This record gives sequence, C-alpha cells and structure tokens, in this order.
Amino acid sequence: SHLEQNGFNVRVLDFQTSPHKYSDEFLREEINSYNPEVVGIGCLFSLYFPSVKETAKKIKKINNRIPIVIGGAHPTLFFRDILIDCRDIDFIVLGEGEESFLQLCLKLKNKDAALSDIDGLAYRENGEIRVNPKTRFIERLDSLPFPAFDKFDMKLYFRHVRYTRKNRGMSIITSRSCPYRCTFCSMFHTHGTKWRGRTTANVIDEIELLYNKHGVRCFQIMDDNMAVSKERTLDILRTIKRRGLDISIVFPNGISINTLDREVIEALKGAGCKEIRLPIEHGSEYIRNKVMKKHLREEKIFEVIELCNEFKIPTIVFLIIGMPGEDRKTMEENINFVKKLKGRRFVDMLAPNFATPYPGTELFKQCIEEKLIDDDIIRGLTEGTLTVFDKPIIKLKTLSEKE
Repeated sequence: SHLEQNGFNVRVLDFQTSPHKYSDEFLREEINSYNPEVVGIGCLFSLYFPSVKETAKKIKKINNRIPIVIGGAHPTLFFRDILIDCRDIDFIVLGEGEESFLQLCLKLKNKDAALSDIDGLAYRENGEIRVNPKTRFIERLDSLPFPAFDKFDMKLYFRHVRYTRKNRGMSIITSRSCPYRCTFCSMFHTHGTKWRGRTTANVIDEIELLYNKHGVRCFQIMDDNMAVSKERTLDILRTIKRRGLDISIVFPNGISINTLDREVIEALKGAGCKEIRLPIEHGSEYIRNKVMKKHLREEKIFEVIELCNEFKIPTIVFLIIGMPGEDRKTMEENINFVKKLKGRRFVDMLAPNFATPYPGTELFKQCIEEKLIDDDIIRGLTEGTLTVFDKPIIKLKTLSEKE
C-alpha cells in the first residue's frame, strides 16, 4: 500500500493462504504476463525462509533479470549469511521496510545504481556484500496507509482456530517496538529501539474499516508492547466501548505486566478483551531479572493475575526454560512459583518454551562466547530449518538435558 501511495503499480501473489494455488506453471504465467520490474518477498518468520529461497530460485529461472528483494525478521537477522549462500536473492531490506523498499524501487526504476544512501539495505556490489545499517524509523506511523486489504482474499484470513463464520478475525498492529531489552529478544533489530504508537483515531479508523467492510469481530493485536503509553491505551479501549463496537480483542504476543493495573485491565474488559497472555518468563527472581533483565517483581505479577481473575479475563502465562544460569535451585524456584498460581492467583494455561538464542540478542552472544550451542543449531537457525524446539538447544553447564 505504501508503494501504491507513491505511484507504483503493485500485484500481490499471496502464498500465505494459497500455496497450492501457485504451481510452477502459474508462477511462470504471472511473471511473464505482468513482467515486474522488481519482486519483493516477505519472510516474517524463520519457518518461511526455505519457501522464500525456493520461490526466488523459481523466479530467477523464469527471468534472471528481475531483481528479487526480501525482508522481514528472519532476513534482517541473517542478511549476511543469506547474501553469501543465496545468489538468487539480490537485496535484503533490513528492519522496518516501507520507506527503504520504496527508495530501492525508485532507484531501480530510474536505473540509479548508487544505493549507499538507502537506509537499511544489504546487497552485493562488485562481488562484495554492502550493508547500509538501519538507522531511521518512521516516527509518524499514521502517515502510513492501511494494508491493501482489497488485494487479498480476505475470507481466507478469517479461518482461524478462534474464529467461526460468525466471528471473523484479523490481526492489527497499533504500535512498533518496545522500550525494554530482555536478553532473549531480537525485536529491536526489526522495529528499532524507540517505541512508537499510532494515534487513537488512526487505530479506530482501521478497526472500523475491518468491522464495517469485512465483518471482522475479533481483533488480534500483534504489537510487541501495546500498552507502553497508558493514556493512549485507555483512549483506544474506551473509544472502542464508547462507539459500541461489538468486538473481542486478544494479544497473542502478550502484554507487558508492568503496563497493567486496575484501570487498564478494567478498560480491557470493557473493550471486549477475551484473554491476556502474561510474559512472566520465569518464577526465579534471579533468572527473570538478573539473567533475562525483565525488571519485573513477583508482587506485580500476582497483583495483575488477581486483577485478571477479578474481571474474569482468562490468562495464559509464558515461561522460558533453560536460560544460562539455570540450575537446580532456580528450577525449584520456578516450580514453587507455578505452585502459587492457584486460588485468587489462578491462571488458565501455562505456555513453557525452551530458551532460543536468536542472533543479535545478548543471549546469543553469551551462548557463542561460552560455547553453549552447537554449530548445527546455528546453521538451523540461519537456514530457517530449526523452528520447532521440542528439546533444549542450549547446553547448560549446571544442568543436564534430561534435567
């Protein structure tokens, strides 16, 4: 939509919902008939990268003169490895991509080979890998157009385990980034270090567009940390209620516990919040605050859980197991903490995961320096083939894998 806003003609092939539809022959027909000046491929998650790589290869076989650009969280973290190993991929947009991709498209359209002034771009030049670091992020998110919903078969996005035909769902993002620096999180490489929020009016306009035009009734708010600004959060939630929008809202990525209090939780309930996911991460104060740098007190955790129970909002608790520094003592503290989650502190579900050292995080740096992960793990993360973590991948010096 940002490209269209700036005069480009854009066609979308949506592999996300209909991968079976796009056979090799169909892709060939589309490329030959449309003859694009550039092809952009999104790669939000690592598990998509093998498909992204294969699609780029197919397009180059059809027409090797078409520049191929990829972007997303995975390419942002692994840009150097990708450019070394994947010759079919020409450019990688780093982090927040709207403006960088636009500038690249303008350069390609005008046959301007001087790319060094494009912020957040990795590419090859004379056989060498060049990297323009990502330094500029969009301050006024309201300046961006809404997603080009009309270019997608929207009904395919309504098919979700939580949704029925009478309760269509859609994801939205109301802000970008997070002011915290948890040692296991790589988010800031994509969205920068400064939290930025859309205005209430802009968020409500998108909600009402989806509500009125597409019949959406359940909204997944996918922000990294939606409630950083209490004033904005309350304004959005109270406006939803005041306008009589009969919706439900959920937060798949969780909400920072430090941003929640009685006033915010009451407003969440009033706006239709059906579930709150709480990123507690660990029951040991040492692991949670010294190792992970969550800056989250146990008293605050229990306060928020009790408030959620009071307002009858179901809760899911995120836990991370197997961080460096974990030992029998901290494991016991974690178990004892979970045992306290009953009565007024009852939670509906525990969601434990093994610690994953993503590149660019403090956790990854520590694992490399202390040789806590094997080379095949690093390779699997880079290639996008290691996406299901059903056992520990960090070799702790203080606990066995079985423990």
